[in-house]
Amino acid sequence: MNTINYPNPENYTTFRLWQVNNTWEKKINAILAEFDLNQSQYLHLVSLAWLCYTEREITQSCLAGYTKSNQMLTSKVVRALEKAKYITRKPHPADTRANVLEITQAGCDIITAALEKVLQADIEFFGRAEKSKLFTALQSLQK
Repeated sequence: MNTINYPNPENYTTFRLWQVNNTWEKKINAILAEFDLNQSQYLHLVSLAWLCYTEREITQSCLAGYTKSNQMLTSKVVRALEKAKYITRKPHPADTRANVLEITQAGCDIITAALEKVLQADIEFFGRAEKSKLFTALQSLQK
């Protein structure tokens, strides 16, 4: 039997944030399974669509930076999205080490197909919290 008195993890913000993320991820992955996507793939795809709309020549590194994901996860997700034909990779015109990522029509179509269900899940899940305060708090944590 352990005789060390460990603190209750439920008293720590880190643990609570992790629990909320895990609960949300299960919910959103269940919805996205209908589209053969997971949360990470969907959010990378939506992010790439936004970046392609606002910028030119989006690289994998740029996408990882925007999503605040590590390079290895982004690489894995990009490969899966490319295999599904939701994105393409083409040689970067100025940087021979990089590829330019572009969203395909199929990628746009799958975002559009899933968007309403994702937004509804967002409202249902986060509607419990005062949304403006939650959003402001999350923004402050990203700085």
